[in-house]
Amino acid sequence: FESHIGPPFVLLARAPVMQSAILDQTGQFFTVTFHLPTNGAGHLGGQLFSCDQVLSYNASVLSNMLPSHVITQLGPLPTVKEVHTLLFGPGHSCAWLSDTNLKVSLTHDAMIPLGMALPVLPN
Repeated sequence: FESHIGPPFVLLARAPVMQSAILDQTGQFFTVTFHLPTNGAGHLGGQLFSCDQVLSYNASVLSNMLPSHVITQLGPLPTVKEVHTLLFGPGHSCAWLSDTNLKVSLTHDAMIPLGMALPVLPN
């Protein structure tokens, strides 16, 4: 019997990637679909949570997407929460419909432009 000790190995799992984001016909929410099941950032089961735990907008993303007068409302160093409030409206929320579908509920003040990229946080 021969034994061999080699270097440790790490099994890398594929991370879920956003497949689509579809705006509801009423404009009140959009659903983000991932190609693999997620861990829901610890929020599976339909509970509401702050979207900044999953989506990663920052002011630099907005510079080419929104009119300058809208961006100036945010001030020089806006937080991710402030950016989300501008894009999705005050009182917006996220909830996992399943381990592959995230619902982002918008409010009447939402300013998210159609076709805007949705940066998703890793992990």
